[in-house]
Amino acid sequence: MITQSGQDRAHHAMGPEVSALAAGFTAGLLHVVAGPDHIAALAPLAVRNRAQSVRTGAIWGSGHGTGVVILGSTGIGAKQFVDVHWLSDRSEIIVGFMLLGIGFWALRQTLRLHAQGFGSRRASHDEEEDAPDPNEKNIRIQEDVKLQHSAAFGVGVLHGAAGTGHLFGVLPSLALPPLQAIVYLGSYLVAAVMAMAGVGFILGSVGEYGGPRAILYMMGISSLGAILVGLVWIIT
Repeated sequence: MITQSGQDRAHHAMGPEVSALAAGFTAGLLHVVAGPDHIAALAPLAVRNRAQSVRTGAIWGSGHGTGVVILGSTGIGAKQFVDVHWLSDRSEIIVGFMLLGIGFWALRQTLRLHAQGFGSRRASHDEEEDAPDPNEKNIRIQEDVKLQHSAAFGVGVLHGAAGTGHLFGVLPSLALPPLQAIVYLGSYLVAAVMAMAGVGFILGSVGEYGGPRAILYMMGISSLGAILVGLVWIIT
């Protein structure tokens, strides 16, 4: 039979870790979803079919959470030697140029698809008459998906290390004991993956149900948004 004092000790032992878990999860959700720059970075990469958008969102979120974990671990392990705030400030400039690159790349893709008559009846008829080799098409799609996933993860890492990443990831973990800091950062990573997978689901659903024309509009708007946010990050 467990005594009352034993229950109190168990509750006291688990309390801080549970609190760190809840705090990290909440911070991960709020930081990722509330940042317009995060959505601007993901949207050009995620506006495809719904399943692909969910995967891209999850990969972006894993990169974002990884960036925060790296920054937090750096702050914990080398706080006497590394200026985390300086590192975060430099990352902001890199993210700005990355957003510009993604924006112009996605805008070019949008204009190319529009020029090819993406989604029009004439384009569909031409594709049926002059269909490419299925194997060659599958190879191109697989290569594009790999590039897309690599870009999503890389940009996610930079976003996690930039901006308010040091506020959400580093400062709380520095204030916590090692075990609680690990729990906090781990739950933050999980929340980031889940949050951005959800954002990818929403973006993919709009594109899937709205049809090719909606995908073009979303790609164009998100491309311009990424360029605008990138300029803001670089200038400010």
